[in-house]
Amino acid sequence: MTTDLDSILDRRATPSLKWDRHRNPSVIPIWVADMDFAAPPPILHALRERLEYGVLGYAIPTTQLVATVCSHLAREYAWTVDPDWLVWLPGVVPGLNASCRESRLSDPAGFLEANGVGLADGPMYGSPGFVRLNFACPRARLVEALDGMENGLRQR
Repeated sequence: MTTDLDSILDRRATPSLKWDRHRNPSVIPIWVADMDFAAPPPILHALRERLEYGVLGYAIPTTQLVATVCSHLAREYAWTVDPDWLVWLPGVVPGLNASCRESRLSDPAGFLEANGVGLADGPMYGSPGFVRLNFACPRARLVEALDGMENGLRQR
């Protein structure tokens, strides 16, 4: 199965935060990590199977998913991760929030800004020295942002 990344899907006719927030056609909506291509066939297949089952509820990570994540971390980073160490969160921003709370920061947003990490859209995050974290950001930019946070924590 291949994923079609070349077809243009017009999302302006759908309820899309990316396209509906700024209706001015001269605004290029790159402030949110929302993709304008169809989900890959394996994902659509898995969703169809889940819908046909009929119960959507809240799922817990499967044994296969946990094993896949641990294998990926071992292969990519040479990390040996005990599955009990994994904490499953709904997104990057809640993860950063939890990390800041765990490190006992009194002002998480201020800490992130002071260390060059922006979590909201706006012109201030387009300036040099700031990184706006997106799920789809290049690995080098993510590493730069995480290094900035690590350095900030070490200086505390």
